Amino acid sequence: MPNSSARGGASLRRGRKSMSEINKLPHTRQRIIEATINLISKIGHSEFTTTLVAKEARVSQGIIFHYFKNKEKLLLSAIQYEIERFTELAIERIGGEKDPLRKIKKVALAYSEMAVSIGSVFQVILRRVKLFGLSAEKIEEVGLSKLRELLTGIIQSGIEQGIIRKIDPSLVVACLFGALNQNTLRWLIYKRSFCLKESSRIVADILVRGIKAA
Repeated sequence: MPNSSARGGASLRRGRKSMSEINKLPHTRQRIIEATINLISKIGHSEFTTTLVAKEARVSQGIIFHYFKNKEKLLLSAIQYEIERFTELAIERIGGEKDPLRKIKKVALAYSEMAVSIGSVFQVILRRVKLFGLSAEKIEEVGLSKLRELLTGIIQSGIEQGIIRKIDPSLVVACLFGALNQNTLRWLIYKRSFCLKESSRIVADILVRGIKAA
């Protein structure tokens, strides 16, 4: 039976091998995250393991734990990655738009597109934020802060232009998130039996009509 010194030497060699592998693999962290997202989409978040992720990403588990402390951190990083990707899409969509009310609608539609493209991951996001309990801590944790700031800025701009009535922008953002998340949850519960994009368009239209200046 190998002694503790031998075992320690073997562990050290494995560690060195992992570091060497890290140096050889460009964009390894992103690849691991994308592998995680692919797996969650295929088998659900409760079934994925770091072993499966390692196989999907073609890396060792040691490398996964080099970048992510544990499975929970990996899952959270995958959520943040998708939220950031969506936020960039939303920013791109509203780039040439002047009307703040149309901007809000475009962000809402981009939100629904994200849910459609990453359905299983979006279920995890909904659980993470607890649907309507969007505390500041949860918003920060899942990476929604930038999106919240984007929408808050749009609403504030609309108020200043006299297009949106004087109302607390953070309240409007909370209402929009809540309505879109509830609509997405309904879509998931009913096994995607209706068009999420169209129903999200209606949700956004209802909200926009409510905040429009008289």
